Amino acid sequence: YMTMEYVDGLTLGSLIDGTPLSMEDSLTMAIQVANALSFVHSAGVLHRDIKPGNIMVTSNNEYKLLDFGLAAFFDRETLTRLTESGLVLGTLLYIAPEYFNDGLYDKRSEVYELAVVLYECLTGRVHIPSQQIAGVLAYAKGMLKEDIKPPSFFNPTVTTELDKLVMSALEVSPDK
Repeated sequence: YMTMEYVDGLTLGSLIDGTPLSMEDSLTMAIQVANALSFVHSAGVLHRDIKPGNIMVTSNNEYKLLDFGLAAFFDRETLTRLTESGLVLGTLLYIAPEYFNDGLYDKRSEVYELAVVLYECLTGRVHIPSQQIAGVLAYAKGMLKEDIKPPSFFNPTVTTELDKLVMSALEVSPDK
């Protein structure tokens, strides 16, 4: 049988719900989830579904990464092909572009997904203007006509340095 920790709190998705979090809460989330990812990556595991609905916020303002239902082991030295052709696992708006382009997924893909969540925390909105599948795929293929606006466009309290960090992590090419 399987046992899991009971986490008393709210999902990050229900906390955001169209409203940005404070800068402090957004950064606390990013740091704590990045630490959790570092830990699971050191064990050779990829989460593969990082999104606000899979992050819980406790009453002590702790952010916990949950739902490892799509997790997979990876080869620490190489990129990993984790899907069959035409099969998409994960939540569309949060999946890294390389997953759509060549089916390859690695730790950098999860940095991208965390950046998508951080963008949403900072702005209260998703990073891709179109929530339609065609818009997500166009972005992944580098064909989106409308550029992604930096978080400060929607939230003037976001610093230039944080804008650069988030936008760098949202690059379509994982090598960038």
